[in-house]
Amino acid sequence: MYTDAQIVAMMQGSREEQDKALEDFFGNPGHRNAVLKTITGKGGTEHEAEDAFSKGIMIFWRHLRNGNFRGDSTLHTYFVGICKGCWLDGRKSSHFKRTTLTDDLPALDQEREERQDTPEAALLAKERDEQLREILGLLGERCQKAILMKYQGYSSEDIKEQLGLSGEEQVRKVRYKCMTKLRDRIKEDPRLYAILKSLINGKG
Repeated sequence: MYTDAQIVAMMQGSREEQDKALEDFFGNPGHRNAVLKTITGKGGTEHEAEDAFSKGIMIFWRHLRNGNFRGDSTLHTYFVGICKGCWLDGRKSSHFKRTTLTDDLPALDQEREERQDTPEAALLAKERDEQLREILGLLGERCQKAILMKYQGYSSEDIKEQLGLSGEEQVRKVRYKCMTKLRDRIKEDPRLYAILKSLINGKG
């Protein structure tokens, strides 16, 4: 059995070394069991946990290949955190399918906080923020603030002050207009829809 340091080093090597490292790491059933226990313990189903485990493997591989693992935790903790993030993003995707872009972006504050309770989860959140900023870059500064501040968990009072509005009703109207504008831009450009879908599904 390889150490964490050996696995990280092997993931920077040849495809054969990568395969050996992943086979060794995932040959330990403790990783899968921990993912299932963590997700079902937070109200997820076993099917959701298995799905998050499968998605987590690909993200884990990509992060190690790209050198994103900084050694702030064990690889076990890092991987479980990634899978937890995949599960939360999956819940967000389901929420998105039940709503429309004329409401707020499909981001639930509680889930956002949960994603940032570990270094690896914070990295996923950072990637999502960068993708969101790329999309919002198509809008004016006023709309960027109205949407991004809401996504980041700011209160209507905070948004009102930043935008120089007189009341919460105006905040809602501005955000509605901005979300409608964003929706229309996405309809015009299938690439934008693909980016947003990737953002929501945690594949960015």
